[in-house]
Amino acid sequence: MDIKNPQQEYDPNGNTITPMYYKNLYEKQLKINEAEHRRRVALEKLLEDEKILAAYNQLRYEAGDELISEIDNVYPEITNWPLYKELQKIIQEGPPK
Repeated sequence: MDIKNPQQEYDPNGNTITPMYYKNLYEKQLKINEAEHRRRVALEKLLEDEKILAAYNQLRYEAGDELISEIDNVYPEITNWPLYKELQKIIQEGPPK
């Protein structure tokens, strides 16, 4: 302990804590929080895609291929959507294992 300043704080390594220490700690935590947020958003997007895929597969199961063909005719632009292409691939090849 510092005799001149008995209130001096030390980090776990025994180094004197300065305002810069707190600033660095804050910046590290901020980066961790931002990364966690990006991960959470990506996971939510993935779950949403899974829900759409499940609904599409349920529709195919219940209505059959005739209705899907009708949807393809009514909404031709849907065939350009990346998720639609992924759905078609899964329908043809089966779900990923």
